[in-house]
Amino acid sequence: MKRLSIKRKHSKRLSKKGYWAGYKRGREQGSRLGQASFGKVFEGVSIIIPSYNQLHRLRTCIDRIEENTSCPHEIIVVDCGSTDGTRTYLLRKSIAVRYALLQKDVHLTGSLNQGLMMAKGTTIVVLDPNALVTPDWLDRLLECLHSDPRIGVVGPVTNGPFGEQQIEAPYTNENEARLFAISHNVSNPAAWRETKSLAGFCLLLSRETLEKTGYWDEGCHSGQEADADWLLRVRLLGTRLAIAGDAFIHCTESDRDTAYASPQTTGEGGLMEESSRNRSFFCTKMGGCG
Repeated sequence: MKRLSIKRKHSKRLSKKGYWAGYKRGREQGSRLGQASFGKVFEGVSIIIPSYNQLHRLRTCIDRIEENTSCPHEIIVVDCGSTDGTRTYLLRKSIAVRYALLQKDVHLTGSLNQGLMMAKGTTIVVLDPNALVTPDWLDRLLECLHSDPRIGVVGPVTNGPFGEQQIEAPYTNENEARLFAISHNVSNPAAWRETKSLAGFCLLLSRETLEKTGYWDEGCHSGQEADADWLLRVRLLGTRLAIAGDAFIHCTESDRDTAYASPQTTGEGGLMEESSRNRSFFCTKMGGCG
């Protein structure tokens, strides 16, 4: 009995030693493979979602992506210190979603840039958590983007109040929005048109456009001003913007800056002051606003 006990202890020691040896080899191999693939991209789409205290909308947004996206893609969420359970949700979704958990003092633009740095796709989507994608949404946007090498950024149409991109949407709830989109999102090149600006709730861009234009300017703390600044820089490089009229996405929130207000700018007074300051920054940078 004593000899058997000694054998068991010896076996446990060998088993433990073997486990840690295997762990070390696996870690080293994973590290080497990760470093070797750091600069590589894949033929697919990186969908970047900046988020702050919008767990319900974020969960729904990701669910819609998973339901309605057949193209090769990755989902990247960059969270700015949410306190509503977003962190726990992302940890549970870690197999399906890549994520970064940032500090509270990082604004929307900084979190977006973090997501862009993480992106591995040959094309990239910047997506609002309040934007609920629909069947064939990405196929239609990609079709428009690849139709002309001069086009670098494409946006969809929507029910939200976003200028040229708003269309009449005859439905009353999100369930009906899906049925409307199924009939609307049919390939129709005649519905594509060039534009001078796009709303930031959903932007599809080529990696080449990002590399030529650079990241969003973090001097703009307002999401709307940062989008306008970046899109203007795109156009100044001679790259075209387009609206894919055959790609419909449902929006649940019209005020992007309210939705993504950082902790430092919550409250009506803070938002108005921040908007005024960023308007001044944008006008000074671009040489005046007409």
